[in-house]
Amino acid sequence: MGFPHPDYLLPLLSSRQIAEWYAYSNLEPFGERIEWMRTAMIAMILANVNRGKGHRAYKIEDFMPAEPKLRKRKQTVEEQKEAIMRIVAMAKRTGILREKERK
Repeated sequence: MGFPHPDYLLPLLSSRQIAEWYAYSNLEPFGERIEWMRTAMIAMILANVNRGKGHRAYKIEDFMPAEPKLRKRKQTVEEQKEAIMRIVAMAKRTGILREKERK
């Protein structure tokens, strides 16, 4: 879209536009995950056509990369404060949060 990072779009998009993109992504998925699914589907078909007798049929999951493991531990209060400060700093940098709005 001509922007180096999605954060540059935040000041330019309304909440309605973001909601429309989200709704569109539910109708017509895009992004890395759906691309992996398409590639995995082709690999599954090729593997099933060429599998030996008596071998179980492959599933699409057999060709998908593993999902990253989520952290199980809870954040400390300090980690939560640090995360909030990073969000505020990003909002200031992108112009989402202006001086007069914070007062």
